[in-house]
Amino acid sequence: MSRVIPPFVNSGKHERLVDVTSLSAHQKQALWAGIKSENPALADALKHDPNIADLKTVFNATVQFSVDDTNHYVTAGLKQREEKTQ
Repeated sequence: MSRVIPPFVNSGKHERLVDVTSLSAHQKQALWAGIKSENPALADALKHDPNIADLKTVFNATVQFSVDDTNHYVTAGLKQREEKTQ
């Protein structure tokens, strides 16, 4: 009886993610401001969705964004902060 060996993946493209807990307080504030201004529905879900809260509590889950999304939201948040101070 021969054994079937599954194929292995030698390479693949993986999207780099940023764990929000690894950001500095300043970066988190900018990220949150950017999310609120650029994607209010996402901001509302992150803040009020009980399922997300359960994931954080039960599984110690953290919020992660792609590097591109993180840069986009942080940049938008910093721009918004700059506009408020002018």
